[in-house]
Amino acid sequence: MDQKFSNPLSAAVAKRDANVLETVREVLKHGRTALAFQPAIQTGAPQNIVFYEVLIRIIDPAGRHIPARDFIAEVENTELGRLIDCATLQLGMTTLAEQPAVRLSINIYLNQFVTLNYCVHFRMVCASRQIWPETSFWK
Repeated sequence: MDQKFSNPLSAAVAKRDANVLETVREVLKHGRTALAFQPAIQTGAPQNIVFYEVLIRIIDPAGRHIPARDFIAEVENTELGRLIDCATLQLGMTTLAEQPAVRLSINIYLNQFVTLNYCVHFRMVCASRQIWPETSFWK
């Protein structure tokens, strides 16, 4: 065991954390992702849900959610970040196809979205699920 760790658990956690980007990459290949839905409520009427903010959850092989803070800064302008955003869009569009009345705010990186390939991917996902975003989506 490495001398800087006070116990085996600390060493195991450090080893896992060192491989977090590879774990995220593998998880995406196997589709081990899910969406978290955070309700946004109407001011003055908290019982009225206006829409849901959607965040992707990356789930490691042991079934644990990998905290975004462990990888997001390193992937946000990379191919891996684009793959995370594509997975988020796929899951969000599937949700909309299954529940067309729900309103979602899907969190992805705008600077990646404006690339041609990303827009093409988004349009293909929308078309495959027969979903047409509101014009306010583009603002």
